[in-house]
Amino acid sequence: MSISKINFFESRIWQEGALLKEIERNLAAVDDPYGSGCWKPAMTSTVFEQYKNTLGGRPTESFDPDGYLAELGLVKSMTAGRSNIEMLRAFQLIGKYRPDPRYFPLPKKTAALVQQIFLSISRISPYLVNAVDRLVDPLAVKKIEERFRPDRHQSAPYGRIEDPAHRVAEDFGTYDIAVRFGFTDGQARRMATTCYAVDMSNTHYRDPHDPARPRITGTVDKIGDLHRHYNRNPAGRQDTRIIAARIHLKRALRLADQGYYDAAEQELGIGLHSLQDIFSHCQLTPTTHTCLGAFPDLVSYHPQAMFETAVATEGYIKRFVSGLNLKAIDPAAPLQIRIPSSETFIGGNASTDAKAAVSQKMAAYPQGLAAFLEQNGVRIFVGAPGTRLTELGFGLDLDADGRITPGRWVDINRDGRRQWFEVEDQFADGRQWDAQPAAYNHHTRMIFISAG
Repeated sequence: MSISKINFFESRIWQEGALLKEIERNLAAVDDPYGSGCWKPAMTSTVFEQYKNTLGGRPTESFDPDGYLAELGLVKSMTAGRSNIEMLRAFQLIGKYRPDPRYFPLPKKTAALVQQIFLSISRISPYLVNAVDRLVDPLAVKKIEERFRPDRHQSAPYGRIEDPAHRVAEDFGTYDIAVRFGFTDGQARRMATTCYAVDMSNTHYRDPHDPARPRITGTVDKIGDLHRHYNRNPAGRQDTRIIAARIHLKRALRLADQGYYDAAEQELGIGLHSLQDIFSHCQLTPTTHTCLGAFPDLVSYHPQAMFETAVATEGYIKRFVSGLNLKAIDPAAPLQIRIPSSETFIGGNASTDAKAAVSQKMAAYPQGLAAFLEQNGVRIFVGAPGTRLTELGFGLDLDADGRITPGRWVDINRDGRRQWFEVEDQFADGRQWDAQPAAYNHHTRMIFISAG
């Protein structure tokens, strides 16, 4: 069990018996390579075993010859290579799901009839409907492209970075993007909103034929840039969605380098959309996806796809952050309180009785826990009443003066505004380190428990 699975920052973890329950829960969890732990499958265990047989499909090299997914941390994907046949087999396992015929660009009754015929035949022979799809899909896509005229085959198949309304007034700086290798709530919302906006054709990109209108990037209502959502390249060439993800990541880094961080996060969100569609739409054709309705996108029926989406998303964001070439701020500060060298695991400046009480509580936890924590370099500091966590290195040494000063503000992004992440001892919700009765410092691997 990785110690990082336990959130020592949550106050509830220090309630009576809570830490023991959390440890036991983590130890009881089995390895879950199919990602069904976080995303529970909406199927019985028997069906779920059959579902595993639908994974695989085309080899990764056939749509990712450059190995981009491996660069993002996904060395082997079990979902991105699924073809129409694998997805149809998965659909046939779910008897209760009924796809919505409104996905078809046809009158509702006609659409329902076509869909019913298509899916009924697929139950008999998925290979037969796949053969029909190969004939129908190119004609259907050609008709769509003639109607909405996306410029996939023109000079800017993924839009132009020069499109207007892109560089907007900025509210955030480089440090905000890099802090703790994560994003603020506002930044995360910006990326997620823009990612979803691709489907709604609500991005900043403009119609290549009429710049006064937004570009049709989605597949809702009007259908435009299919190559953002499906792989429209033949086998052996790079997936068009991977191409999109790389293009938008490159643009995001260029914008961040110019100081347009909000716009960079929007580009990152647009690139994430195509990257994530690789695992939900896999190697489907638009025609088969239309017949299946929302089935390929439903988390409950495709837990492994969501697991791989999470891995790739994390890798994509890491590439963005690493590409910023930031100078990292060392948050660690030397301890201002002396800790005797003889105290290895349970120590502190509290009384002997207080430390003995903590030792007794530790003895009630699973056998070997103390040894496990000690082997991982974790120690427990039992603080006397009035002990300041900032003197124990809790917080961020933003001004590099060797200490964490309560209330000290350092204008990291030089915007003249005092923000929580620029105060050495402050949390996002306004709380301060010195007011916490218990905490864990992952830089020094110290668990603090107040004896007061």
